[in-house]
Amino acid sequence: MVTVLAALIAVLGTLFGSVVTLYFQRKATDRAAVFASAERLRQDRLHAYNTFATAAIRCRQSEMDRWNRWREDSAGEPHRAARMESYRARDALREALLQVKLVTRDAELHNLGAVVIEHMVKVHDAQDMDAFVLRKAESSTALDGFIERAGADVQARIAPDGTLG
Repeated sequence: MVTVLAALIAVLGTLFGSVVTLYFQRKATDRAAVFASAERLRQDRLHAYNTFATAAIRCRQSEMDRWNRWREDSAGEPHRAARMESYRARDALREALLQVKLVTRDAELHNLGAVVIEHMVKVHDAQDMDAFVLRKAESSTALDGFIERAGADVQARIAPDGTLG
């Protein structure tokens, strides 16, 4: 009788140990999955923010080129080509902002992105060199504001529960 009782206690102890092990393994797996998901989102944000900043720099460059070609010959082929390139760069910038909006709900970041676009497309409208320099500076400041906010988002720590802090 004692050996049967000892065997029963051993079986129950083993079963209890298996259940506890399974519980903790499942918790660890769930935590790892949440963490991996949060890290993937952080990587997607990093990519979208980088794409937007790169597109903004290219857009500003194309707007500056458009302005310079206009100053040289407003009716010439180089100006027409620069204008078309500026349109392509604007479209790429707007597409990049759409990517940003898809990976974050941060309304301030969305607004900062819209401000960047607004300032970038104004560069070519400058009537003289002083206005041109001012608009370039404003576009740089707008982009810096976006980058600062985006950087803070990407550099946010991942909390133990897997959420971004």
